[in-house]
Amino acid sequence: GPFQLRNPLSRLSQSVESNLAGGSNMLSEPSVQRSLEALMKHEGIQGDLSTLSEEEIRRIAGQALLRSLTASYHVARSRRGASTQASSLLTVAKQQSHELMHEQLLQARTQLEQAAKEKEALSLVSAQLREELCAFRKAAVAAAPAPGQPSQAAGEDVHTAAQVRQYVQHVHHSSWMSCTDSSEADAEIKLLKQSLCVEIPGPAASMLRNSLSLISNELYSGPARALWELLQNADGCNYNTETPSMKVVESSQIDSSSFLWLEYNEVGFSLQDVKALCSLGSSNKGSGQTGKKGVGFKASFVLSSKPHVISRPFSFFFDEDSECSLPQVTPHLLGSDAVLPLKLPTKGTAIYLPLRRKFPDLLQEVVPTALLFLRRLRTLSLEKETMEHTTFHLEGPSEGKVAVRVVVRSNLQAEDRMDDAIKETLHHYYLARQSQVNTDKDADIAVAFPLEGKAPLTATISATMPLCSLPGLRTPLNASFELTTNREALREGSVKNAALRDALAELWLKTAAQSQSNEPNGAENSSDLAARMWMLQPGLEIAQLAFWAPFVDRVRSGLREVPLIPTVDAAGACVGRRLPLSRCRKPGSALLRELKLTADELQLLGLGLPTDEYLRQLPEGFVLDIQEFGVKDLLQLLSLPTDGEGSEAPGETRAQTNGKSRWQARGTTWRKAVSKALVRQAQEIDLLALRKVRLFPLAGAEGKSSASAPGKQEISAAADAIQPAWSSCEQSHIYLSVPKGTPPGLLEVLDRSLACQSDKVLLEMLGCGVKASPRDVAYAIVQLTLGTSTDEDHRFSWSNLEYVGRYWQEILSSSAADTWLSDQTPDQMEILLRSLLVPSCTGKVLHDARELQCPFLFGCKPTLDIDRSLVVMEPPNATGVHARLWWERFFLRLGAQPCKAVCVELPKGIFSVKNIVEGVNGLIEQYLAQDSDLERLRRRCSIIDRAGVVRVVQAE
Repeated sequence: GPFQLRNPLSRLSQSVESNLAGGSNMLSEPSVQRSLEALMKHEGIQGDLSTLSEEEIRRIAGQALLRSLTASYHVARSRRGASTQASSLLTVAKQQSHELMHEQLLQARTQLEQAAKEKEALSLVSAQLREELCAFRKAAVAAAPAPGQPSQAAGEDVHTAAQVRQYVQHVHHSSWMSCTDSSEADAEIKLLKQSLCVEIPGPAASMLRNSLSLISNELYSGPARALWELLQNADGCNYNTETPSMKVVESSQIDSSSFLWLEYNEVGFSLQDVKALCSLGSSNKGSGQTGKKGVGFKASFVLSSKPHVISRPFSFFFDEDSECSLPQVTPHLLGSDAVLPLKLPTKGTAIYLPLRRKFPDLLQEVVPTALLFLRRLRTLSLEKETMEHTTFHLEGPSEGKVAVRVVVRSNLQAEDRMDDAIKETLHHYYLARQSQVNTDKDADIAVAFPLEGKAPLTATISATMPLCSLPGLRTPLNASFELTTNREALREGSVKNAALRDALAELWLKTAAQSQSNEPNGAENSSDLAARMWMLQPGLEIAQLAFWAPFVDRVRSGLREVPLIPTVDAAGACVGRRLPLSRCRKPGSALLRELKLTADELQLLGLGLPTDEYLRQLPEGFVLDIQEFGVKDLLQLLSLPTDGEGSEAPGETRAQTNGKSRWQARGTTWRKAVSKALVRQAQEIDLLALRKVRLFPLAGAEGKSSASAPGKQEISAAADAIQPAWSSCEQSHIYLSVPKGTPPGLLEVLDRSLACQSDKVLLEMLGCGVKASPRDVAYAIVQLTLGTSTDEDHRFSWSNLEYVGRYWQEILSSSAADTWLSDQTPDQMEILLRSLLVPSCTGKVLHDARELQCPFLFGCKPTLDIDRSLVVMEPPNATGVHARLWWERFFLRLGAQPCKAVCVELPKGIFSVKNIVEGVNGLIEQYLAQDSDLERLRRRCSIIDRAGVVRVVQAE
């Protein structure tokens, strides 16, 4: 109301201030008069400004302005509690934001330090390469002949240059030529060798030879990594069979004849493939094939100094000890009389590697998961001469449920025990794939979920071939990561790798969400994926690696929000509804048992209890981390709105309505158990949530207990039977008691007969549970009168108004439950009390008492010849002179104007009664305190003397 009249208030304020300062009269201005008329209309003040004097207009303007500003002041003060609460929440939010920013700063600092280290290492490598390039240039200049001095070497260089041009032209015209017979293939090998055997000046030749040797022999950390490169090289070949397969034979003889034989049934080498092997940094592989840098086959030099390649019609080898300048890429024709340890395959490719030395346990690095992420190979055989053969065969589709069949044949020398020497096992996995991550056609990712046995302690990170094993990772991961130069680790600073890592986490969670779609009643056995997701989530130990920490956090937190767990109803039967782990609660929680809460009641919060079948089907030894039903859950459950919430009539408290708490049917005994449980775990209570809980029983309308039986057992029985309304402290205080004479239903009072000590403790935690003072009662009356309720019929009560008058001094001198109210001085409280509204004689509108006249004069009812809407309504209990004297004095305290009746006839014998005389004396003191003109009042009064003669008080 008043806030909608800002402009009229502003103009009227200027007028009042100018009059107080003795300035010009602004009340005569039309704009100010229009503002005053607007305020008078809004406040219901009758009168025509054109007929009033300047003094009366100034008085009316001051009253209207004071009333509007007083109402605005109290409306603003009533919002102080909400403002304080908002400030506290803002402080907490700022603190949490500061902690989050600090944590992000630490992570950024760690990444910056790591980037600085990588930059320093790259700088050293770059400096070394620059030094080698300078040395190469110096050697080339020193070896060149002087100008004008041709020599035989110069002629040879010209001849050699012609050969190089001839070879380049040959390559251009026949790069994709396929040789159909061995003679053509041999001719191509000879021509290729001739083109590569170019004489290079001594220092340059030595440098190139050493560089190739470094790349071939020192690029990889060991023989196992070199074997993986050869396996990946075979996987990138082209196959025209339904079962691409590869066989690896290891012969570990004591003498120097140990070798490694690799054989795979691809379509065979083309001339372009041969040229790719005889080069460095180039490759003929396209999208969807493994390897693109042309260095994969160079890994064979880690194992052998003379690798052989037989892929009909091509047969050639490389010799590291040959005299040519580039031995690692210069092919030598394999003669027809060459002796090979094994029979050549009828089709496909064979690679024969005479080993440099014996490499123990070379084939032990190959495990069943090796086939999961290869693009083409489906079968891999590992053979050791005269010892055992192991075959891995991948069965199933490219994604979904797959199996790796492992067949081990041992004791092969004992032919009579051949059947007994075969051992076959199956390893089941669920393979999830996703291609074109972030619109990158070459960005493929995959996750393999083991479907049986215990969760592995470690799992591999792969980029088609395994890179490393991470402790705590339970599911092998594969992605087309960007790798370091030696292809043994991924580049942790790569943006692409970070995107692939995050995509792997999302694929992991997506697979978890889809794993239960066809299993409405939970997992059928321990091999089902839905029941194993919890044990397959990555462990916290992997989070110590900075690059993989986001993956762990996303999977572990996201898995708790995936609806995997089937829940039960109140009868313990599965309801076919699945919930995430974060919404499940442990069936044996102490609060659930103590308060006898059912699964149906937990569903009100979106919570549930997992089925026993699901918990039993979890892998043996694994315990699901289900939360206990705690105090936070209990408070949320108790604060749920009831069906009749908000049905209170205006002006009524919740104790006066018939609506009850949702939980009231459980009785007082249950309610006390809730209070005791909350007190036991008081340190976990959220006070904001507790304030909303309807938990405290209220006394009756008179502030008396609903059960008054003296015995404890009788009280308990009566309490369960009567069941008064339960209330919360969300909107108002709940007091232990109220002062004598407090109007009924004004304050909410705890029913002591139904309460327990825990209730009092909870109320103290909320700042309630104290004895109400007269000041608390008065403030409640003021709030009600000033418009806490919008219904005029429930804003005013004569009994409330009478309480303020009866206990005026006690209200001014007492304290209050709220600190701000208790700190108000008596003068400030008087100002507050004078804001009470009273009805006029018309009874339709409530007014500020300062706008009206008192209906009585010295305890009498004068004949009123003025507008009755400007006079306070007579109280219904003002039936005698003594009562009217009391109400007259109280109305004057509220600021009402003295009665302006022309003549008042005092009754005979009015001063013969002691109480009346005291009342008149007190009334005269009140008039004097308000600076009223007593002489003027006396002239209005007449009295009948003992002789029955009417005499004017002032004159006679």
